[in-house]
Amino acid sequence: MKRRKIWILLLCYLLISSVLSGCWNYREVESFAIISGFAVDKKDENYLLTFEIVNVESGKDTVISTKHVTSEGTTVFDAVRKTIKMVGKRLYFSHAEVVILSKEVAEEGIVPILDWVARDAEPRSTLHYLVSKEGPAGEILEQQSMTSDVLAYELSDMLKAQRSLSNALDTEEWQFMRDMATKGLSATLPTVRLTNDDNKVLPEISGAAIFKEDKLVGFIDGEDTMTMMFIKDEIKGGLLVNKEYKGDSVTNMSLEILTSKTKLKPRYADNKITMEIVTETNVAIDENGGRDNYLEGEALAKLKSDFETMLQDNIRNLVKSMQEEYDCDTFGFGRAIKIKLPRVWKQIEPQWSEVYKTVEVEVHSTINIRNTSFESKPVKVGD
Repeated sequence: MKRRKIWILLLCYLLISSVLSGCWNYREVESFAIISGFAVDKKDENYLLTFEIVNVESGKDTVISTKHVTSEGTTVFDAVRKTIKMVGKRLYFSHAEVVILSKEVAEEGIVPILDWVARDAEPRSTLHYLVSKEGPAGEILEQQSMTSDVLAYELSDMLKAQRSLSNALDTEEWQFMRDMATKGLSATLPTVRLTNDDNKVLPEISGAAIFKEDKLVGFIDGEDTMTMMFIKDEIKGGLLVNKEYKGDSVTNMSLEILTSKTKLKPRYADNKITMEIVTETNVAIDENGGRDNYLEGEALAKLKSDFETMLQDNIRNLVKSMQEEYDCDTFGFGRAIKIKLPRVWKQIEPQWSEVYKTVEVEVHSTINIRNTSFESKPVKVGD
């Protein structure tokens, strides 16, 4: 009995030792080139990939720098592996946060890029994808960063900060692939371009790239992107800006979005689908750009009504544009019908692309002005 216990303890010891002995595929970080992000362009029939490599030098002060390497290959993975000839190390993608796609690559279809990233063990599903609206994607990645040592990480931070602006979507890889595979929904990605600011060339993220299946079909600007986010119930923050008129006086007003909720309510009658879009937004008056008082009484009621009308008009105009120009259901109307009217969806699903163009919309927007910030009246100016 005693001998049996000894053998059992020995067996347990061996099993525990095998589990706690360390990482089975441990490798020194110095043997890899750490990638923060990469860009994908086309050169003739080949892929042209630009990589941002992060170099960390330890010492009295830690110094972080970056360098860029460009590689060409028949496939994405072919271009990745060919960098060994230039870098002398394998690329390591676990710390990559951003992928920039050129317009040409996006128009041809991005399944080859998504396929390699999804199959490889290192890149994370939280990668942020961007589409270069103008010019090569690699040119954007090679610019100097403004607030960070690493441009790819700065672009990632810019996307995460969009909750305060809502002019671009913060879309991660897994979200895009989910949307692309969803019936009754067209996927979108944020767009980036280079701008000149005080003689400095800087990347700017604003607007959205519209996809039909995996191919780019068009772009919308930052304002339309905010409107799209209202319809999709993805607004987390941002500003609503409008002009108020009183006689000959024009006042610019800014409302900060506190919270927002949208409901899509499909109806089916007389072989026709109507989509009711109901939005309710809580705001604070953050700026009264004039001397007229819009912060109380009838003026406040007019302010509320004008902003509600503006939002409703923006929603109607964007839906019409998507139906007529792009034939893309970026709002998820089809998905809403599938969930709430499953029998109807089963009938129309094969012809959804044509049916979508005929969907009528009814928009009801409510703006609740919760407060007027610290000042309850406009700033007074003497004669």
